[in-house]
Amino acid sequence: MDACYGHYDELVEAGSAYLKGKISRGVFEETANRILTFIRMGWKEFKSISLPPELNSKLKKEIIKAEKGFALFEQGVEKARKIADQEKPQEELLWQGLGLAKWGCDLLNEFIRNNDF
Repeated sequence: MDACYGHYDELVEAGSAYLKGKISRGVFEETANRILTFIRMGWKEFKSISLPPELNSKLKKEIIKAEKGFALFEQGVEKARKIADQEKPQEELLWQGLGLAKWGCDLLNEFIRNNDF
């Protein structure tokens, strides 16, 4: 399966457009909030999956990887979103957030690739 970066790419585009003045603060925040909602819903669904004990222990490392991916992606989006709260948005803050989000997205893609989803 190919890696999926749709929400990450959307955040990159929205953040870049906001910094360049091509979209409003509201549109950027709306985009970031929608992505956060998607991540949180996915994480909640993931945590609700009930595996048999023998499978759960076999997949422990992979499950931890996916949980870390969700957490990093969420933290990254939250950090990037903070540029909307600043008088003069700091590009560095956006890139720090995007770095965390990318790392999380990479871990989630690795989990999917390793587990044939």
